Amino acid sequence: MRSPLTFVVRLTLAALLVPSIAASQTPAEFPPGRLIGSIVSTADPSQRYAVYLPSTFDRETKRPVLFVMDYRGRARTAAQTFIEAAERFGWIVMSSSNSVSDETPLPNVKALQAMWKDAHDLFPIDEKRIYVAGLSGTARTATWVASQVPGSVAGVIGAAAGFGPIAPPSPGTPFLYFATVGDVDYNYWEMRQLEGRLNELQLPHRVEYFSGTHGWMPARLAMRAVEWMELRAMQAGLREVDRTLVDAWWWRDLHAAEYLEESGQELLAAFRLHAVARDYAGLRSAAQMSQVAARIARLNVNPLVSDDVRARDEGVARHVARIAESMRILASAFPKGAQTAVEPAAKTIERLGVPALLQSAAGPIPVAALDARRVLAELDVQTGFYLPVDALQDSDDQRAAFYLDIKTAIAPNDSFTAFLRGKILARAGQHSAAIDALRRAVQRGFRSVDLIDADKAFEPLRTRADFQAILNEVRASWEDRPPRRR
Repeated sequence: MRSPLTFVVRLTLAALLVPSIAASQTPAEFPPGRLIGSIVSTADPSQRYAVYLPSTFDRETKRPVLFVMDYRGRARTAAQTFIEAAERFGWIVMSSSNSVSDETPLPNVKALQAMWKDAHDLFPIDEKRIYVAGLSGTARTATWVASQVPGSVAGVIGAAAGFGPIAPPSPGTPFLYFATVGDVDYNYWEMRQLEGRLNELQLPHRVEYFSGTHGWMPARLAMRAVEWMELRAMQAGLREVDRTLVDAWWWRDLHAAEYLEESGQELLAAFRLHAVARDYAGLRSAAQMSQVAARIARLNVNPLVSDDVRARDEGVARHVARIAESMRILASAFPKGAQTAVEPAAKTIERLGVPALLQSAAGPIPVAALDARRVLAELDVQTGFYLPVDALQDSDDQRAAFYLDIKTAIAPNDSFTAFLRGKILARAGQHSAAIDALRRAVQRGFRSVDLIDADKAFEPLRTRADFQAILNEVRASWEDRPPRRR
C-alpha cells in the first residue's frame, strides 16, 4: 500500500509539469558566464536559488538543465562544483538555497518545483535532458523524485549517498545514474554495495571514487558526470554524436579498466568494462565491442574478483559492527531523558576509541587507516549533527553540548559545531558568548545564512550590531563573481 506521504509528494511532483505564470525576472538579469545568486523564485517567493548560464547561452537554443540540491542549502558551493562542466557543454545550472537533508522529501520537492517552474518560464529547456544532482540525503531525494515521475528526469548525479529505502533501484528504474563517493566517506561501503547491485540489474550507471570525505565530488568528477550524460544522450539520439569526444572517452575508459586490473582491483575493473559495454553500444564497431566482451569474460572467471567481493563484504560487516557498538556507547553515556551524563565526555571519548582511531587514521597501514577514517567520519556526523540536532529539538541543550564535546575531539575546527554552540549559548542567555561562537563559525567557513537568520534562538540578538555584521558577512559571500576558468 502506498504511504500518504508518497501520495502527497506525487501530487506535488505532478505539478512540476504544469506551466506556471510568466516569471517577473527578465533574461537581462542573468548575464551568461556568471553565477548569479541569490534569486527569489517567482513561482514560490519562499524559495531562492543560484543560476549559471553558459557563456554561449542564447534564447533560440534549447539546453539541458541541471537542478542542484545541496544538503545544507549552500547554493553557490554546490553550483560551483558543476560550472566548469556546464560551461563546456552549454548546460544551465540552478542550485537551491532551501534544499535540506535528513528531513522528509517535501522541502526538497518544494525547492525543485520552484526551480523547475522558473526554469521553464525563463529559459529554453530541452525537456528530454533535465537532470538533478544531490548530496547525501538530497541525493536520495533526487533518485526518489526521478522514480516517482518517470520520464521527467533523464539522469541523477548523486554524491555521497545512494538510493533511498522507499524507491530502491529496480529493473524498471527510469533514469541514468552517476554516483560519487570519497574513500573515507561514512557511506563508502554503502556505495560499494550499490555499485554491485546496479551492475546485477544491468542499469545504466557509473560510480566513481575519489580521495576525500563526505561531500560533493571534485570538479573533475563533476565534469566526468556531465560527460557521461552527454555520451548517453549521443547514444540515445538526443544530441549529435561527436566522434572526437566518443573516441577520447572510449580510450580513457579502457585505460581506466586496465589500470584497475593492474593495480589489483579486479572487481572494479570488471564493473568498468561492463559500463563500457553498455555505454558505447552503437557508438563503436562490433569488433571493438567484442574485444570488451572478451575482457569481461576473462575477468568473470578470475578468482581475484571473488576475493574482491569477499573483501568488500567483510569491510561492510566490520564497519557496521563498529558503528553499532559506538552508538550503544553513546546511548548509554547520556541516555535520552537523563538530566546529566552518566559519565564525562572524556570517558566516552576513550570508550569510543577515538584516540586510537585518530592514531590509526594517520598510520602507515592503508587498509587500517581507511577503516579508521570511515569510522571517525561516522562518529563525526553522529556527534556533530544527528545527535546534537535531535537533542536541541527536544530542548535538551546539555545533551547536545555533550555530543559536541565528543565531536570537537574528532574535528576541533568544524564550522557547524561552532554554529550549534552559538545556538546553545544564545538559548542560555549568554549573548556575547553566542556572538563569539557565530563569529568562529563564519571564520571556519559557515555560509548558511538562512540557518542563522531564521533560528528563533538568535531572536534576542537581532538588534545587536555585531549580530547584523555576522549576517552581512555571510550574505556578502553571495556577491556575483565570475567562475574560475581553466
